[in-house]
Amino acid sequence: MFYLKNNEIDEFVEFNKKMYPLRRGLEESILYKLHHPYISRTDDTFYPIIVAKDKNERFIGQFQRIPCKYYIDGELFDAFWGMDYIVEEASRGSAAGVFLAKKALKDDHFGMGLSPISFKLHLLLGEKHISDYYKYIRFRSLSNLLKFAISIVIKHPLRSRTISDYYPNIINIGGVCFQKKSNPSDINWEFENNNYIEFSRDKEFLSWRFGSYPKVFTTYTYGDESGTKAYFIIRNVIWKGFPFLLLVDYKYRGNTLQPLLKAVSKILKKSHNYGIITLSSFSDVDRALKHNHYIKFGSNGQIVTNVKINLSKQQIKQRKSIFVTFADSDADFFYGNKDWYEL
Repeated sequence: MFYLKNNEIDEFVEFNKKMYPLRRGLEESILYKLHHPYISRTDDTFYPIIVAKDKNERFIGQFQRIPCKYYIDGELFDAFWGMDYIVEEASRGSAAGVFLAKKALKDDHFGMGLSPISFKLHLLLGEKHISDYYKYIRFRSLSNLLKFAISIVIKHPLRSRTISDYYPNIINIGGVCFQKKSNPSDINWEFENNNYIEFSRDKEFLSWRFGSYPKVFTTYTYGDESGTKAYFIIRNVIWKGFPFLLLVDYKYRGNTLQPLLKAVSKILKKSHNYGIITLSSFSDVDRALKHNHYIKFGSNGQIVTNVKINLSKQQIKQRKSIFVTFADSDADFFYGNKDWYEL
């Protein structure tokens, strides 16, 4: 069992290309994760990324992790987001593969977007299933919905790669005014004393997660001198041959969720995109999305953790245990056309 070393990155990238042949931009995605501001590193070792090798020093497995900070009941804790846990088929069940799983799952961490096999493995190793996330879609118009549906039925996408070019500086929704920001770290998000899990959106995280690709993400905020009251971050993707907006990250206080969703819809209506896609793990967001004509689609994704947190069965059942968005993983980068970020 090893941590990834600096002089192994090229070999590590090639291993990932073999394991995930449909993904494009894997090298950049790995380097992006290695520049996470929370990462603990020495001159030659990246501690969050755990790898397994065979007796010939050949990579046979990995568990990529990125550090995170989460809040619950007003307290801040450190953990990891686990992703891309995989062992090559020929080595599954081997001592190295089993040891990788046990070692990787020892530190406090969360996981989402798991394959069925990976989900079962996490549960067998004592992790807790604390929520599901749902994917939602809203189409710009009935015409867009029909064109999209027809292309899926006939399995011949009516290719349309025109992306949104409408990002106004100000969006007014009633008494709520969202302003476009050139720097995501302008968001000043302070967490409240909530009894559910939320993940940090400090300036370090925002600068890395969104500021690394300023031409990809667009940020809007609403607030006053006391701080940010609501914000959302969007990007364009090509999904099934059609352009869509992806609502990647969002936070809100009080009654600002409805204005936030209406602001995103206002951008959609003036754009060339066919619709909006986002995800939700929280019941209040589910209701708001449905109220704004979003439709739940696809399969649910599980969220698991080995962190010892006192979450009641009722809280989990009611979908009030954890708040996540696309931004808590790297899923939006590979969404749709499997490119890291290019359209």
